[in-house]
Amino acid sequence: ACLVRRTSYTDAISSSRVDGYPLKYSVILRSSGQDSHRLGMTLTTQRSQDAQSTERKQRFSDVNILPVLLLATVLYCYQLGDNGLWIDEFSSIQDAQALPDDWNLTRPLYYLLLKGWMIFGTSDIWLRSLSVIFGLASVFWLWRLSKRIAGPIVGIVSAILLACSPLALNHVQEVRMYALGNMLTLAGSLFLL
Repeated sequence: ACLVRRTSYTDAISSSRVDGYPLKYSVILRSSGQDSHRLGMTLTTQRSQDAQSTERKQRFSDVNILPVLLLATVLYCYQLGDNGLWIDEFSSIQDAQALPDDWNLTRPLYYLLLKGWMIFGTSDIWLRSLSVIFGLASVFWLWRLSKRIAGPIVGIVSAILLACSPLALNHVQEVRMYALGNMLTLAGSLFLL
């Protein structure tokens, strides 16, 4: 009678490692009486299991930013149109309307984007919502930057702090270039890493 059995064990010898992970052998033996013949052997490493675990953690970590972005959206849109536009916001609108005749502006990218944004509407809420989009993007880029530098927990905490920051709330609810400057600074810092 033939007996086929599978034996698995982990090689503890330091020389039997692949990229620092111990090898796992899976050997299939066929025994008939006193003779044993090896039918096959497969090698795996702990690395494949670690990679799957890391991917699961990564997906879970990426989902954590959604409640923070929702919180930021609620905070940034709260009473967005309650106050009227003030003098600096009017100057931003005037500078955007002066394009392309007057390119002698400090930050022409914002005014160019605002001019395109004004095609679809000119209400106070609509004009300020451009900065809200830049503010939400800032929260996202800060999360990515912090996560890359210090880990997922620090990324979430820093995104929450930016979303709840009174200074960020103030800049996001203005028709000014501050939210765009913040977003571009964070995105540039991330891409430099």
